[in-house]
Amino acid sequence: MKKLIIALMLTLQATIAQADDVARLKLAEDYLNTHKNFQADFEQYTVGEALSKGTFYLKRPGKFMWQYSEPTEERMVSNGNAVYYIDGQDGEVTQVPTDPAITQLFTGEKLDLSAENIHFIGTEETDTLFSVELALFDGKESVGRAILGFTKDPLQLTSLTTQDPSGHSVFIRFSNIHTDRTIPGSLFHVQTPFME
Repeated sequence: MKKLIIALMLTLQATIAQADDVARLKLAEDYLNTHKNFQADFEQYTVGEALSKGTFYLKRPGKFMWQYSEPTEERMVSNGNAVYYIDGQDGEVTQVPTDPAITQLFTGEKLDLSAENIHFIGTEETDTLFSVELALFDGKESVGRAILGFTKDPLQLTSLTTQDPSGHSVFIRFSNIHTDRTIPGSLFHVQTPFME
């Protein structure tokens, strides 16, 4: 009888934990879908590289910019059609392959964290924070993982960790977050040499 009671208690705990995971996933999805504009300062940590700092701008659907101020000035811009790297010293513009792990999370009109190309792995929670871990796919091919970190009160996206299939990780911490500002579409305009 004791074994049955223990088994029932473990099943109940697992069910409650699974319900908590689903609730946190829904909370993250609702936050990301509610805020079409997002602006924040960031610090980017990459193993073996210097600390990078700058400002991140997001205007959904399709537009984002990582504007780096340290260690060098440069920008990574998605204008909704393509992603470009702009060298801050000479202004050279290069179209770059998109990073599916990031673009899947930020470019769509509406984010569906249960979509076919996003597999929910799980959540973690403390008194003041929670995170949602996702596996990202392009068709059947894994393109990496992402961990979205949130504060609970106020609810804000405060970190992003990505890992590509080779294990290369990037951790980004957001601060000075604004979700209520109007971000002009012209911010994402890129003048390429073949458009002149």
